[in-house]
Amino acid sequence: MKHLKRFLESNSPLDEIRDNFQFINDEFGEPNVSESKFGNSRKYLLRWNLKFDMSKMNKLDLTFNKIKLISELLDDIKSASSILDDYDFDLSITDELRIEILPKETGINSFEFIKNYEWRTLKLNKNEIQRFFRSKGVNVIDWEETFNEYSESGDVEFTLDQERNDVLVEFKSLFDRELENRSKEIDREYYCSIGSDNVVIGTDEEKAVVALV
Repeated sequence: MKHLKRFLESNSPLDEIRDNFQFINDEFGEPNVSESKFGNSRKYLLRWNLKFDMSKMNKLDLTFNKIKLISELLDDIKSASSILDDYDFDLSITDELRIEILPKETGINSFEFIKNYEWRTLKLNKNEIQRFFRSKGVNVIDWEETFNEYSESGDVEFTLDQERNDVLVEFKSLFDRELENRSKEIDREYYCSIGSDNVVIGTDEEKAVVALV
């Protein structure tokens, strides 16, 4: 635990993985690590293959031992998150353990949801969308990209962890404004639709795609 902050402040976080997460590495080996821009800061994603799948039927003793192991790992991760108070820890567990470490302060209050537009594809900045909602106390819990081969069109939908109409309306307003400001470079029609806890960014045109980057 004592090396955890050094890991996140290091210019080469990969070099510090073994020291910082040795308790997980001992069980599952070295993680896959990626980092990306998050405002003026960086976020980190660590992934371990758990080598088992809890969705499959197993004997009671075997299942109990797996759950006990996961519980022990969660205790250690929770301790790490309390030490690193400038960051939030998000995680998911399937057949893979994923820990996302995100800065609470990103150093910038404006957002650019559209990364660029090329080859009839509107590319959305996933991190910027996530950063906007987290700044409002809301978390994006699911992302889905769909593609219709017949019309050669695609949409993006994401779901929030709570119903926040005020935040959804604000996001739609900001996104629509950004889309309008970039209308000269975008030669297809795209829309942003909001529900009670989800957003769909798509198009009704053929050969037009929305994608996450």
